[in-house]
Amino acid sequence: QQAARFVESRGSVKALFLDYDGTLREFEAEPEDAVPSQETLDILHQLDQRRDLKVFMVSGRDPTFLETHFGEFTSLTLIAEHGYFKRGPDTAHEWVPFTPYQRLDWKEKVRPVLDMFTRCTPGATVEDKASAIVWHYRDCDEEYGQFKAKELMHQLALSLWNLPCQISQGNKIVEVASLAVRKGIVVSNALQQQSSVAKPFSEILIIGDDRSDESMFLEAP
Repeated sequence: QQAARFVESRGSVKALFLDYDGTLREFEAEPEDAVPSQETLDILHQLDQRRDLKVFMVSGRDPTFLETHFGEFTSLTLIAEHGYFKRGPDTAHEWVPFTPYQRLDWKEKVRPVLDMFTRCTPGATVEDKASAIVWHYRDCDEEYGQFKAKELMHQLALSLWNLPCQISQGNKIVEVASLAVRKGIVVSNALQQQSSVAKPFSEILIIGDDRSDESMFLEAP
């Protein structure tokens, strides 16, 4: 009801921040199968026409996936890899780093640890992103995968405590990401940018489903 009231009310400019996986689209065994439904695309098309609404899709997906499925929406701002890349009206619809200056040399220490756990966990894989490294255990034995994920979280916490990165566990994944990349930074930046050029957003609505979205809620006024 709150979301419906937010969308239906018109007038001063509002902001809508949307997660993708688990929010706009349920999880699939293979992440590449979790493409947007026609219903979701129809709703986004309607939102894209609103001049009183700024919509941000803040996702852990890479730029290629987001642009392939949502690049047609000209007023939609796409945020890839939890806030590492940005594409929208204010970037001329080109992908740019959200935070240009940040250290990524920690990845050289993380990768060997993840590779070691992959070798001893049948079905596990490693995904190397621009600002993060992700250990996937969706295709592992359920109980063993959970056990190894917990063990990996502990090992990483011991090894990386003094490096500029953060460790998190999501839906069948363990992710190590740059400390400077958080979804919450996207929200705070959007609020500051709006206030600097016009009146602050009259309302904001944030919709997400997992721990990576919590920093967005913390930045809400």
